[in-house]
Amino acid sequence: MTRGAVRERLMFRRLAPASIRLPGWLTQVAVAGKLVEIKRAKLALADKLAALDKLPAALLREAFSGRL
Repeated sequence: MTRGAVRERLMFRRLAPASIRLPGWLTQVAVAGKLVEIKRAKLALADKLAALDKLPAALLREAFSGRL
């Protein structure tokens, strides 16, 4: 059941049965594993970028304290 604007825009008479092909279970598992690897890599890169973002402030602090 839909309500509001969605219901007004959805024309049920134009809906038609459709079929899609899904990859096999082993392919889905392999892709899920790769997605986990990608997520871990993105998190690692985000940590490195955060450290790089802090670098200019750290260098300025060292320079103005006379330790550089």
